[in-house]
Amino acid sequence: MPAQGSPNFGRYEILAELGQGAMGVVYKARDPKIERLVAIKTIALRGQNAKDEREFRERFFNEARAAGRLVHPRIITIFDVSEELERHDPFIVMEYVAGQSLEEHLSSGRKQPLANGLQLVQEIAEALDYAHTQGIVHRDIKPANIMLTEEGHAKIADFGVAKLNLSSLTVSGNTLGTPAFMSPEQLNGEAVDGRSDLFSLGVILYTLLTGYRPFQGNSALTVSFKVVNREPVPISALDPNLSPGLDYVVSRSIAKNPAERYQTGMEMALDLQDVQQNFIPRSSMTPRSSGSAQAQKLFEEVSQGTGQYSTLESAGTGNFKPPLTLKKAASAKKQRASVLWQYAVAAVLAAGVFGLGYGLFRTRIPIEDVLPTHSNATSDANVTSNLEPKTPTSTDKVAVDSVPSPPDYVEKPESDDLAPKPAPQVKHAAKATGASKIR
Repeated sequence: MPAQGSPNFGRYEILAELGQGAMGVVYKARDPKIERLVAIKTIALRGQNAKDEREFRERFFNEARAAGRLVHPRIITIFDVSEELERHDPFIVMEYVAGQSLEEHLSSGRKQPLANGLQLVQEIAEALDYAHTQGIVHRDIKPANIMLTEEGHAKIADFGVAKLNLSSLTVSGNTLGTPAFMSPEQLNGEAVDGRSDLFSLGVILYTLLTGYRPFQGNSALTVSFKVVNREPVPISALDPNLSPGLDYVVSRSIAKNPAERYQTGMEMALDLQDVQQNFIPRSSMTPRSSGSAQAQKLFEEVSQGTGQYSTLESAGTGNFKPPLTLKKAASAKKQRASVLWQYAVAAVLAAGVFGLGYGLFRTRIPIEDVLPTHSNATSDANVTSNLEPKTPTSTDKVAVDSVPSPPDYVEKPESDDLAPKPAPQVKHAAKATGASKIR
């Protein structure tokens, strides 16, 4: 609080209270020197012993100086840091953003359109990449620390709990962050780097796409256990309309093992850009080991204005175009499946035609070819006598005519080969005497 009777923090005039957090109160204020609206966040140190207060104060000013070096359109700028005159509570002066936090937007029940949500996460990924290249890890990426401008853009707030990678200043026993959005290594008390922030961003992306947090529970302990040990339900299971590309981006960003996640924010941003343009995420088409190095090199060229790309847009729409879109990939898959089906149908039809032809047109061997031949006249006479013409009886004729012929388009069953055939004598008798033909 400002000194009683004085609505000011130093030269800054307090206009309104914007909200309260775990660390202190946030005010809307005015800088009279340059007539600029600012936001002031106080850090409450009351209730701590002298040693802890001294350590926290030292840590606060170190981290404020680190965050003050960040100048990025998607990061809330820090203008000043000082102490309140009466109680000596430190405070930080930041850029004022007219709008609301992402947490407030989600709490209102209004669903973010898919394209807008993806654009917001891409902007945050780019901003995090920039901060990470400056050696700063946020460590508390969550919807409450994402501000939405009136124009619909994202800005990361509260780099006041950021930590320099090279700094050894810590607060023993204190865990910063929110369990539902914290990385497994952060919950385990292990060393964290920029990939921890990307995990948190992946949780935000999951929430924006599905309306649910991936790790839920009725206590902080339960949530923490699930973050470390449980795999969340895939987003495609909650919404089948979400593309496989989005499934890939989300699952990779919230992988338990940091080595399996996106290694840089730019790598994640470029994949999100591909998905928005209906391309296959480019990192899925490159080896993980080289993909991260390529993304890091690309970012360095973009941020330093060197190389063939000068902006992210040119990097995403320049020579490095993925060769396939999702639609083309799906079409190619369908075409391959169609060709296989055509081959299968052709094989079945060929087998059917062969079987039908075999059943209808298989050759009957004349009985003359089966009878043995004899060289002597006696044997020929015996054979001829056995083949003397015989007038067919009515019984024979009925037996022959009562056997129906199979239709032309139906294959004769194999069992017909086992059925009794008309006697050969009847066929030759009909030939010899000119009797009625078999119908």
